Formats: sequence, structure tokens, C-alpha cells
Amino acid sequence: MPFVTRSSRHIIESSIPIENVFINEYLPTANGDAVRVYLYGLYLSSVSWRYDNSVEHFAKVLGLTEATVEEIFIYWQDKGLVRIISVNPLEIEYRSLKSGLTPSRGIYADFNAKLEATITRPITQSEFKQYYDFLETYHVEQDALISVIKHCVEVKSSTVGYRYILTVAKRLAFEGARTVKTVEAMLAQEALPKAKNSPLSQWEYPAGGRGVVPKQKKVLTHSYKKGEVGKKKFKDTNLDEVEI
Repeated sequence: MPFVTRSSRHIIESSIPIENVFINEYLPTANGDAVRVYLYGLYLSSVSWRYDNSVEHFAKVLGLTEATVEEIFIYWQDKGLVRIISVNPLEIEYRSLKSGLTPSRGIYADFNAKLEATITRPITQSEFKQYYDFLETYHVEQDALISVIKHCVEVKSSTVGYRYILTVAKRLAFEGARTVKTVEAMLAQEALPKAKNSPLSQWEYPAGGRGVVPKQKKVLTHSYKKGEVGKKKFKDTNLDEVEI
């Protein structure tokens, strides 16, 4: 038994600190079970000597399966908030929240700089992590994602939200656009219908694709041939007269 201890009532009536950074950066993107597992684990980490601290008991208290608990701790490990010391038996170490906040400055250093130059609003560390997860999950080139972000900024504004950006990026990835070349080609192709309404829509694209020519215009004329006075004709500037 420990030399210094607390009574059960003291433990129940006391509290554990929840840092604001957890609420601001991690809670919005975590599901309910993930939040419950994290908080209950944090609680047990401070009183582990007092209660049954096995994964079996942990799962039973929260009404979850052991497999679900393990999956959730893997999720929090990916976020940088815990470290899985052992799998069998399962042992978890809670880490400082600040350890999960530092964006990777190695392989993502160039990406981070371009991102911050494109989006003018503050970018949270959680948002950085969302982009990293997307790049690694969908195997998309970093500059390809930057191209998507620039497109979204043009469509919306420089304060466009990351959920909109990732929705567009995922759609393109599902369609096979994962490089700068394929992303920009697909975005250009999608923009073509809008160009039809531009001043260029007054031009036609002849068969064979050799340049463009103005659309043929018809002008109203009058016939002064004998017996045809008053009849209207449309004279095509490039074609023969057509009587109506």
C-alpha cells in the first residue's frame, strides 16, 4: 500500500484538469466514445492504484468491447495524446497535450509554408493534422492538395473552411486525381461549362477543331422582285437567302 493515499470520498469529490487545448483542438473531431475513453482513462491514470485498472474493467464500465477500447487508444496515439506501451496486456501512457500540437516540420515543412501563404485565416494544429491524414490515407501529392486549396480559395475566399477543402480533395482523389497534373486537368475540365457562358460562347467550334469562327448571323431584308413586294426574307450573311 502507498505511503501517502487519499480516501475514496476525497477522490470522488476532487476533479481532474481538462485543458482548454483538448476542447478546442481535439474534442470537435472526436466521436463520443473516443472522448469518453480519453477522459475515463485520464481519470484512472491519477487513481490507478485505487481501482481495477485492467482493460476488461475499463471496457465494462464504459459499456464497450475491449477491441473498441484498443481501437480508440490507437486513434488517440495517432493524435499524439497517448502512447501504447504494450498491446498484450494493454498499457497506455498519457502524454502532455502539447506533444500532439507541434505540426511536423520535416516532410510537411514546405506544405505548411504554402498552406499558410494561401489561407489567410488562422490554421489550427488540428487542421494541419487533418491535411496530413488525408495526404497519407489517399496517397495524394502535397502540391496536388495545395492546388485544390488554391482552387477552393478562388471559388470561396481565402478563409474557406478545411471541411470544404477536404470534401473537394476527396472527390478528386476518388476519381483518380492525386498528382498536380491530374488535379489541375480535372479542375480545368470542370470549369469548361462555365466558359460556355462567357463572351467566347458567341463563337462556334467547327468540326475538326481548327480554331473558332463567329456564329453566322441572319439579317432581315426585303425582296423587291416583281410580285414579291412586302415579303420578308432572312438573308444569312454567309449562306443563301431563306424565304419565310
